[in-house]
Amino acid sequence: MKLEILLNNCFGIGKLEHSFDLSIDNNTVMIYAPNGTMKTSLARTFMCLEKKHNAADLLDETKVSSYSFILDGKEIDPIQVYVYKTENNQIEQDGISMIERDNILSFLSSPNEVQHFQEIIKPLDDLFFKFDEEFNKSVNHGNYVFFEEILKVYKHHGILAKYDSVYDAIKHAKDLSISNCIFEGILYDELFDKHCVSAKYIRDYYEELLDANKRKKVKVESKKRWNRICIIIDTHSYIKERINDLESLRRDYLLSFINKRLNSFLSFSNLYVKKKKELFDIIKKVIENSQIWKQMILRFKNRFIVPYDLELKNIAEIILNHDTPYVNYIHSNSTENKNYKSKEFFLNFISTGEKRAYYLLLNMFEIEKRKIHKEKQIIVIDDIAESFDYQNKYAIIEYLADLKECKNFILIILTHNFDFYRTVHSRLNVSNIFIAHKDKERNISLQKGLYVRDIIKNILIKNIDKSKFIIALIPFVRNIVEYTKGDKSQEYIKLTSYLHVMSETPTLTMTELVRIFYANIYLTNKTSINYTSQKYLGCLFNEAEEVFKSNDIIAIENKLVLSIAIRIKAELFMKQKLIDMKEIPQEYRINQTKFLFEKYRAAYPAKEKECVILRKVLMMTSEIIHINNFMFEPIIDISLEEFKKLYEEIKSLE
Repeated sequence: MKLEILLNNCFGIGKLEHSFDLSIDNNTVMIYAPNGTMKTSLARTFMCLEKKHNAADLLDETKVSSYSFILDGKEIDPIQVYVYKTENNQIEQDGISMIERDNILSFLSSPNEVQHFQEIIKPLDDLFFKFDEEFNKSVNHGNYVFFEEILKVYKHHGILAKYDSVYDAIKHAKDLSISNCIFEGILYDELFDKHCVSAKYIRDYYEELLDANKRKKVKVESKKRWNRICIIIDTHSYIKERINDLESLRRDYLLSFINKRLNSFLSFSNLYVKKKKELFDIIKKVIENSQIWKQMILRFKNRFIVPYDLELKNIAEIILNHDTPYVNYIHSNSTENKNYKSKEFFLNFISTGEKRAYYLLLNMFEIEKRKIHKEKQIIVIDDIAESFDYQNKYAIIEYLADLKECKNFILIILTHNFDFYRTVHSRLNVSNIFIAHKDKERNISLQKGLYVRDIIKNILIKNIDKSKFIIALIPFVRNIVEYTKGDKSQEYIKLTSYLHVMSETPTLTMTELVRIFYANIYLTNKTSINYTSQKYLGCLFNEAEEVFKSNDIIAIENKLVLSIAIRIKAELFMKQKLIDMKEIPQEYRINQTKFLFEKYRAAYPAKEKECVILRKVLMMTSEIIHINNFMFEPIIDISLEEFKKLYEEIKSLE
């Protein structure tokens, strides 16, 4: 199985063309890409396919953008793609999507039940539409939804709340004991308006309403509304007697409205009685099927350490009425198990890592659902472990291991975290790995991934018979000597002279260097190392020139050799310039490059161009040179082109 991708001018990628062999590693591919190379751009292009959007070149809008994703010779269908969503990449054509809506709804959907439910309630909703039309004839301003007003009196809850409330109102309207004439001539919103202005006036000026002499002193914003309320009180004794219980009057008004049109409402009531059991059966089935929601939450809690619980309150309403998901956020570390005030408060209260875990859960819903698809599913995961502590980071890796075992999935794992890249390789046994490189034209190349094992042993020491690798090993061997013999030992001082320009540096030989290596690290191929008395500086600069001509953009040893050569040349330049100024600099074995730079800057304050180049040497080479097995991401992230450029600039100062 092969996945072929071809991108042109997509979100910062000039061109990317690659064919992945998916028969390796259970259809899993991992790409390490330094920041700004291509990682997010590739994920975003996959999302364009998922959402059926066009791509764009964000740097040059005049360029034509295109993308093609082919699986075994066939164009990939958008339904086969899912890009892991975070709060930052929910890009829709019409704005930002709601990750809760997209992922919870798709996870809970029961298409057959939804269709059946909608077929049953359609004639009921058709009657509701007629009720609304009739009801709004008794309204002065705006449009009112009849069942919403009924719900203010009959406070049912759940998916059938509006139907149950109207049904109860019809039962009570049949037995209505008051005359239908008591509200004659009164429009509904004159007393029960949406903004409760009438209710406020009645509550605040109740005594004035009952005493005509006091009414003139009342100052209100809407004098017209106030005067109308006064007229209603004066002309309707039933309302005047009960004006202090406005909600009871609302109930009487609505029941009176129903009673006048009882035959129409009885049609609804009779139909609802016939269909109610069937509706309940559907709701029961939907809720039973949604138990996987609880199982997913439990699996999440068992695997990830977070201080909150989630509870979905309206599962049936979400599925059957297309309501917005209502999630209850519960502080699980609280002794009283209190809810967070709101979703916004919850997201602001928890840490960045805990927030990322929340978005991980929402993505798990959609990913879980896709396990049952017939077509292969391409799951694109962009820096899933970012901002997590190590405990949750390893939990994520275990989750990826679960996904890797799903035969229906093709996993594309993208990361700029080198530690994560190495850990996924070892724990998931992923060998289909790549390192991305971007050239000046923004063309992306994917080279076979390296450096997932012990780089000192398996790369540098393994190739010790080549002078380039011996030079690259100098910082590591110096560390060994420092830990075993101390920084005052002759071997440590000697090795420092190979990394900085000391008085003895011009006379150093490769033979002396190899002799120190023999004494301090285990070498299996000593006999093949033969340098006679070749001078170290000549060998270093020859190797640097060979690296400068090389197109191997990934090799660590190339960057190490070039870094050491750059720093040596910089120190030679600064020392000579200080000697020219009759400033004979002392040897400074701690941060010597910085020491020389400060001396040079003080001696040559007008040499701004040279100071800029020398400062870059300070910034780029120090951390790169001191490589170890545990942290060498900086040397991977900085491109060989940047080292080459700095090498040229240093040579231009000679």
